[in-house]
Amino acid sequence: MQKHIVEHLCQRLRDRGFDIMQFERYCFDILAKKDGDFLLIKVLSNIDSFSSSQAEDLKKMASVLLASPVICGFQGRNFSVCEGYVYERFEIPVVHPDTFLNSLDLVMPYILSKKGKNTVNLDISNLKDMRNESGMSFRKMAETLGLSKKTVYLAEKTGKTSADVASVIESFFSRDIRLPVDIFSFDISFKVQKKTEFEESVTKLTSRIGYSDLVFHTAPANIILKDDDVFLMCDIGGGSLNSRKVENLKNLGDFCEVPRFVIVNRSNVLNVGGVAVVKIEEIKKTGSKDEFMELICGRE
Repeated sequence: MQKHIVEHLCQRLRDRGFDIMQFERYCFDILAKKDGDFLLIKVLSNIDSFSSSQAEDLKKMASVLLASPVICGFQGRNFSVCEGYVYERFEIPVVHPDTFLNSLDLVMPYILSKKGKNTVNLDISNLKDMRNESGMSFRKMAETLGLSKKTVYLAEKTGKTSADVASVIESFFSRDIRLPVDIFSFDISFKVQKKTEFEESVTKLTSRIGYSDLVFHTAPANIILKDDDVFLMCDIGGGSLNSRKVENLKNLGDFCEVPRFVIVNRSNVLNVGGVAVVKIEEIKKTGSKDEFMELICGRE
C-alpha cells in the first residue's frame, strides 16, 4: 500500500505542476519542487515507524533546501490518522494523504491533535472584537455560552481551544473564528548528531577550506557542505563505491541543481556514474574553496 500511495501522490503532484524525484529507504520518499519551493514528503503506513534519526535528517534537509517537510500516514500506535486533522511526529506535521493534497489546493485542515488532545487555533483579534462589541465580560460571555470563565479567558488569551468550544462560540456569534493549520509553515528545528570517526576527519578538512557542514545518515547525501547560500552534496566511503548510493546522490544533486561528489580514501577513477570522485589526500592539498570547486567540476 505504501508504494501505491507514493505513486498516487507523485501523480497528483505532477497534475499540480510539481517536478518530482522519488527515493527509497531514506528519510523522505518524494522530493517535489515548483516555482523554487521544495516539499519533502515521507509516506508511512504506521507513523510510529519513523525514527528520531530519520526525523532529524528530514528536518536538516528541509533547512538546507528551505523546504516544507511533511509525513503522510494512516496509522499511529493507538489511533488512525483522520482526514482534516494535523498530528506531529518529532515536530514534523503528520497528515492523511488526502489532507496533504487538499492543503496543496488551499483547503486547509483546522484541527491539531497532540498527545490525544484536539485543539483549534483561533483568530484572537476577531474573538476579542466579538466579545467587546457585544458588551460582555469574560464572566458574562461564559454564562451566556454555558462555558467556564477560565475556558473563555484562555481561548482569547492563548488563541487555542477545543473544537467543541470553538463551535459553541461560532454558533452564538454566527462568525468564523478558527484559523487553518498551515502544514507547510511549521517551525522546524533540528539537533546536530554525532559524527563517525571518518566523517569527523573529512569535515575537519572541509572546515579548514571554509565550509560548514551537516551530516546525514538516512538521506541520499551523507554530507552537505555550506558556504553562505551555496552548498555542495557528497557521499563518503572508505573503500568501494556503492553504485546505488552514487546514483541517488547524483539524482538529488541534479534535481536541486547543486554540485555533488564522492570522497574516498583511495580510488583509481576520477568519476563514477557522472559523479566526481575526490580522494582525502587531494582535499588535504587544496588551499581554497575555488581550488576545491575546480577539482570537483573538472571531474564531472
